[in-house]
Amino acid sequence: MGSTVELFLPDDNLYGFAKAHVKGQSTYLLSAARGQLRQLLLAEEANRRGIYFLVDTDQEQERFPVYVGQSGESVAERLKQHDKSKEFWTRCCSVTSNSPDFTSHHAKHLEQFFIAKVKDTGRAELTNKTSPAPTGLSEGDIHHIDAMIFQAKLILPMLRFDFLREVPEPKAQDMRFQIKYRPQHLQGVTIEATAYETDDEFVVTKGSQAIRVWHGQHDHHYKKLHAGLLADGILKPLDEHRAVFTRNMSFTKPSPAMAVIKGRPATGPKDWKVASGPLKGSSYEEWLKSKTAPIDPDLTP
Repeated sequence: MGSTVELFLPDDNLYGFAKAHVKGQSTYLLSAARGQLRQLLLAEEANRRGIYFLVDTDQEQERFPVYVGQSGESVAERLKQHDKSKEFWTRCCSVTSNSPDFTSHHAKHLEQFFIAKVKDTGRAELTNKTSPAPTGLSEGDIHHIDAMIFQAKLILPMLRFDFLREVPEPKAQDMRFQIKYRPQHLQGVTIEATAYETDDEFVVTKGSQAIRVWHGQHDHHYKKLHAGLLADGILKPLDEHRAVFTRNMSFTKPSPAMAVIKGRPATGPKDWKVASGPLKGSSYEEWLKSKTAPIDPDLTP
């Protein structure tokens, strides 16, 4: 059937203040850079109960920090508090409803759902120290909340909050890659991993292995990535030296994926090898070049 999303950009800037909702529905999303927070706070939709996200997207990192919160009275008031008490965030987004049937109980349920969703996708580093206890809802409440969740998940990527997107499953035409790595500092240990590239994402597959203990530069930003994946259970200890991916994990590029697997900075385009087909054994880098190689006119019909 499709949905019509109405998006209003007062400054014609998607990274400034923006307001969006599905036409004919009661859920509203407001987003703003921290510098435009005042515009968001003055909006009627922000002065309602609901949930909000605080994110830091300014740094180049695979998994940027995200905080998920809720207010049973006014999201705007809670954001004012966080503007004074939390330093890390650079953008925020609120999700509220103009329905009189939307209660603080619903807001707590939404917060619980989205905290679990951030953990499940693995795209962001959740900074919440605690998780709310599960809340019981009636069948009618569940229908109402499910509609809000659907609308929020539809609109958030449009506002450049894409950390809730599901990790894409591989398609038949996607190229598969593999690595078999024997670390020099660990005698007799072999690390094996597989991956695929789809929809401009590089995905390491569930069951792939990685070094359990980071042994590269101690101040390298990939060390934090490696530690975060272990802390969030995306990497689970397998034995003394190895860990295993508990789910498919999406990376923006091959290099951070390889760094996590090797436990040190690595050159992903050279290390990942094509797993099958005519180019089997070629590097990711060579595969990319083959895709962009000019076509020989003598071979065209």
